[in-house]
Amino acid sequence: MTDLYLNRAEYGPVATTGAFTGAGLSLFSIEQPWRDNEKGASCVPEGQYALIPYNSPMHGWTWYLQNHVLDVGGANEPRGYCELHAGNWARQLQGCIALGLIGQPMLDPATGIVEPAVGESRAAIEELFDKLGQMTTGHTLTITSPGGPPNV
Repeated sequence: MTDLYLNRAEYGPVATTGAFTGAGLSLFSIEQPWRDNEKGASCVPEGQYALIPYNSPMHGWTWYLQNHVLDVGGANEPRGYCELHAGNWARQLQGCIALGLIGQPMLDPATGIVEPAVGESRAAIEELFDKLGQMTTGHTLTITSPGGPPNV
């Protein structure tokens, strides 16, 4: 069992950014902005989650977050299949968390705007697999921030 942590640095208007640590990992995270836990449009609520191995139709083997009290989990939860997967900008996510080895604003070629981003995301996901093992169970992710989400 491995305990992982996501400490959010900023709830911004374009993206939510943070630091993902544990198991010898030091990665960066990006999610959508806080939008009152709206499915597919908001970052994941703060709390503690079980990581459930999952073969995602869009992202292949990964983990999704599960916390029944926060209505986050699989198919039967209002926020179903919030995954850890590769991505660079918040606009590429649908309520999931993308990880990267680099955390800094980058030019988004789709918008032509420099926006918060993570880089080397596929390499970060590979590091996660290397540390946790391929599709292992019993891991947790605790998401926190210094001040909590906006408007709470």
